[in-house]
Amino acid sequence: MKGERKLLDKDTIVSLLEGLRKRETEEITIAKEDFLDFRSVLVKEPDFKHFRGIAQHGGSVIYRFLNEPRS
Repeated sequence: MKGERKLLDKDTIVSLLEGLRKRETEEITIAKEDFLDFRSVLVKEPDFKHFRGIAQHGGSVIYRFLNEPRS
């Protein structure tokens, strides 16, 4: 695919999620091109419902970690 880039591998994604869990970072922004790879790892996490994704104009998503799981 033209313009396709793959910046996030599984280890990087797990590291980003761990940073949110430990409150080392408040939020992360995932580019549209990386969303499917990121989400495939995220949904397998046992605390998946603690992560909140907020879609942005243009296709990127901002993720934050919540103290309480979303419903």
